[in-house]
Amino acid sequence: MGKIPPNKGVFQLLRKILPLALAFVMAVPAVCAAAPAPAAPPPAEPAIDVEALSAILMDAATGQVIFAKNENERRAPASLTKIMTLVVAFDTIRSGKAKLTDKAMASPEAASYGGTQVYAEPGEAFPLSDWLTAVAVGSANDASAVIAEHLGGTMKRFAQMMNDKAKELSMKDTVFKNSHGLDEEGHYTTAKDMAILGRYAASVPELLKMTGTYQATFRSGKFQLTNVNKMVRFYTGCDGLKTGSTSSAKNCVVLTARRGNSRFVSVVMGADTSDIRFNDARRMLDYGFANFTTVPLAEKGEDLGKASVYGGVEATVPFAPSEDLALLLGKGEEAGLEKRIEVTTNLVAPVKEGDVVASIVVTKAGKEVARKPLVAQKASDKAPFWRLIPRILQEITCLSW
Repeated sequence: MGKIPPNKGVFQLLRKILPLALAFVMAVPAVCAAAPAPAAPPPAEPAIDVEALSAILMDAATGQVIFAKNENERRAPASLTKIMTLVVAFDTIRSGKAKLTDKAMASPEAASYGGTQVYAEPGEAFPLSDWLTAVAVGSANDASAVIAEHLGGTMKRFAQMMNDKAKELSMKDTVFKNSHGLDEEGHYTTAKDMAILGRYAASVPELLKMTGTYQATFRSGKFQLTNVNKMVRFYTGCDGLKTGSTSSAKNCVVLTARRGNSRFVSVVMGADTSDIRFNDARRMLDYGFANFTTVPLAEKGEDLGKASVYGGVEATVPFAPSEDLALLLGKGEEAGLEKRIEVTTNLVAPVKEGDVVASIVVTKAGKEVARKPLVAQKASDKAPFWRLIPRILQEITCLSW
């Protein structure tokens, strides 16, 4: 038998040992993986004197519910509906499918809506921004119909756009039939779903600015608009969102207010009078600001590091939060907090974009109080074996030391 050429002998040796080495290298990180600690329990629900039929107080940063009363009972939303009308409109604008400067014309049908209105005339056209202001500040039903027809083609199609957004936001007990909120069979929501919507709406700066405006004009200054939501003027930190009232819905309001790092969303539905809805909403906000503080942890998309991927085309993937991360704590509990990033050490390709690959861990006095996920910002597919040979040899070299 002839001698094996030197190069061929080395290749055969690599073929024998590299699969074993690869298996060993991939197994090592799994031993180091730490078991996740349980999340801190939510604060106990307080006793707040609320007269309305349904109410809820939610922390805007975390979505944590602080107080709730009949929050899942379905009710007519009245003009709270217009929050979703504005959300869909600004989503459409941000997608590039519409512009604030677009001229929108009132159809005979849109101009026919009664109740709160700007007395649109058929054929009257104004920039979309004007109609949006009429809805956000003046709660105009005819303006909301103009917006629906301009962006959706028909009221029915726009209502479907509203329902699609509700589904996206996990508003599980909401169905919209129109853009204005006048009572209609099958048109309903809940206080909890309205808090979810209010939380999202508060993250849209243009929308929040409009709903936080106390007075504005329409029709080139000829028509005065005054916000029924007087809390934007008289409650410290309140910068939106919307009131509503019909015979079926009674008196409703969704408020959001911010002080320092803390923002809360307060929802009241089914109040007998306007004063009751505002007093209930104020009591909840007062309680939130008096007893809780929001601690920011990281912003959506903030680059916080890289995670190693074994067997991947990309040896590392960057990670970041998929949303703004924060922690809701009782007043005074924020002192002494420590924050660290914990990277998952047993990642094996393939890793998809959006996979959880690390965590922000918050501790106090050595005890874990919160753990928030960080996700891969790009994918790393499984690499062919030949591309892994240099990495495996490097790992073997490092382990030998």
